[in-house]
Amino acid sequence: MHAFADHHAFAQTDLAFDDDYPILMTAKDCVKCREFATDQMWYLHVEAELSDDFLTELTNKL
Repeated sequence: MHAFADHHAFAQTDLAFDDDYPILMTAKDCVKCREFATDQMWYLHVEAELSDDFLTELTNKL
């Protein structure tokens, strides 16, 4: 597994691995890599689902 920090500015060399395994990333990171994308790269659409209790507490703190 190869992990990168959030907000990483990807370069083509960052994803030049010595294997043929799929490269899985978030849709946000995929946009950053579109100039050098390959068939090996796949992305996931990620959504957050917040509970009503959390949203109520957050609203009260704002």
